[in-house]
Amino acid sequence: MTDEEKFCEGHFVKAAKRDENGRFIVSMAFKNNSQPDLGDSKKTALAMLFQLEKRFKKIPELKKLYADVIHDEIKNGYLKLVEKTPLNAHYIPHHAVFKDSTTTKLRTVYNASQKTTNGKSLNEQLAIGKTVQSTMFELTLQWRTHKISLIADIEKMYKQIKLDENQQHLQMVLWRDSEHERIKEYKMTTVTFGFSDSPYLAIRWLKALAESVAEKYPLAAHVIKNNFYVDDHTGGAPTEEKAIELYKQLKAAFLSAGCNLRKFISNSNVVLQHIPENDRELNIDRTVKVLGIVWNPQSDNFEFKLNICLETS
Repeated sequence: MTDEEKFCEGHFVKAAKRDENGRFIVSMAFKNNSQPDLGDSKKTALAMLFQLEKRFKKIPELKKLYADVIHDEIKNGYLKLVEKTPLNAHYIPHHAVFKDSTTTKLRTVYNASQKTTNGKSLNEQLAIGKTVQSTMFELTLQWRTHKISLIADIEKMYKQIKLDENQQHLQMVLWRDSEHERIKEYKMTTVTFGFSDSPYLAIRWLKALAESVAEKYPLAAHVIKNNFYVDDHTGGAPTEEKAIELYKQLKAAFLSAGCNLRKFISNSNVVLQHIPENDRELNIDRTVKVLGIVWNPQSDNFEFKLNICLETS
């Protein structure tokens, strides 16, 4: 590892802790082990909010979808209302991105790369650790060695990892439901998509989770360490009995950290019968994408979908 990666590893081990519900709390590491040097950021965040509101006027559906996402984050505690502006508050501009997903049609993107008045951004000052996971190719080969497949993903992975309260003032967000209301200030309480160190923190969190459950759930611990690509689990077992046991251990391991493993898919109907409906991926149109490859769980084959324009003479 580089010196920066070694520093991040040491910082994670020293700073990571758990709350009363087992949820992990992590801390951002900054280059040279110093506090971030940031100028004023509120003016830019306000301007971005006003631009967003102009889009809302043109696209009312966007406003509803966006407000639903914000309200959901407030309800779940990912965004927390701040009555008194913290000292050295840093504001993150945000905007909308539509995505092709069975569960989320719109994602709120927080831009931590936005420069402040001193020409520096939060992202460029964050120290980045080494992300150690198998490649998609390796994971695909490992997955296909199992007779019984078991696929799943972590629900809102980044949101399951709390950020230390002493750093939440660096993740301030501006929002209001209507132009006629006053603008409110919120702080983001979790690891956030769009921050340069978030992929490292999330993957390092997986390793810490695996270590914490190794004694009680050894099967799950091995899989968490070796069969995840970010939030996607690709693995399986030699028999249906062992696949069912793997499901139970994985589910319990993630619940111990206050988060949910969901959208399970298997090539075995026997295994699926042992998985509650609310844990299964039900929106399957014959095939699903696993690690970017189209897979048919019923036939247990890969498929290729091609859009070909045949011109007739």
